Amino acid sequence: MGLGNTIGPFVAAAFTRNVTWRATFYLISPLAVCVGGILFFLLPAQTIPPEPLSTKLRKIDYAGIVLSATGTIILLIPVSGIGTQFHATNPAVIVMLVLGSSLLALFVLNEWKFAALPMFPCMWDPR
Repeated sequence: MGLGNTIGPFVAAAFTRNVTWRATFYLISPLAVCVGGILFFLLPAQTIPPEPLSTKLRKIDYAGIVLSATGTIILLIPVSGIGTQFHATNPAVIVMLVLGSSLLALFVLNEWKFAALPMFPCMWDPR
């Protein structure tokens, strides 16, 4: 996974520089079909016990979804714009950094203590 994230942008840049960016889609589509076929044959089958839809919907961590999404967005807005769109000492930047960090901390707390089926299960939590 890490190797793909490291090498992938360089391969894509070389490919688009030598061909065109539109040709990337002709490369990605066959690769996606090959990966889907490999996964179909190599992944073991998993049996999921049948449950009513209402039970499955109650297991979804809605608070975790909202906290992680809003925390990430509010944190990334000032991080991506510091120095180009606004100064680091701007009160709005400071507020967004504090609020985003606080929401992400609440997300971790929610996943650790309150979520019935957490997105990131803690290794030390014997559930």
